Amino acid sequence: MRLSEQQVERFEREGYLFFPDLFTRTEIKILADEVPNLYAQRRPENVREKGSDAVRTNFAAHMYSYPFAKLSPWNRVSVYLSLCAVSNHIRRFKRPGYIAHRDFAPLQCLPDDCLLKHYDVPLPWRDGTPQEELQGALKAA
Repeated sequence: MRLSEQQVERFEREGYLFFPDLFTRTEIKILADEVPNLYAQRRPENVREKGSDAVRTNFAAHMYSYPFAKLSPWNRVSVYLSLCAVSNHIRRFKRPGYIAHRDFAPLQCLPDDCLLKHYDVPLPWRDGTPQEELQGALKAA
């Protein structure tokens, strides 16, 4: 996906771009159907509201969720990752796994049908969060 001159100018002016037709309804359903599974897990990546079991934020889903793992190296998302490299000022978390998309290893993009077909993608945290990430979470808290 290449940005037009107008899109680059809009990003420079507003700081974001919106692509309302980037995903098909079927692709959105696949991702939306996975969210309750993510939120149901008792993992440190699920930040819950104080005094409630409601999940406020979920981090690193691409590390242990098959649909979201396929989303990260996807052609239609690569433009997002590239733009983050330019203007990402999020530095709150000091641990290696949470540097807000600053780990820019070369991306091997998956085809645009990756949410609809099976592709092997790594799920390094599928069986749990690595101990060194948990230690970093304690230091950041």
